[in-house]
Amino acid sequence: MSELQDILLRLYYKEDIRYALVIVNRENGEIRLTPTITEAIADLKYCVLETKKTDSNYSIKEIMK
Repeated sequence: MSELQDILLRLYYKEDIRYALVIVNRENGEIRLTPTITEAIADLKYCVLETKKTDSNYSIKEIMK
């Protein structure tokens, strides 16, 4: 998971993304941005990551049901 977070952080810094919800399929590694997490959070095959920018730093946390 930390490798994925590093990749996402590099992208967020480069693109100056301030907030993102990312859904990762645990089975095939597919990564998607999504406006809603309702279905993904209920399905164990997905990992949902929320990223927020505060000042000049980012925080990433996994959202669980």
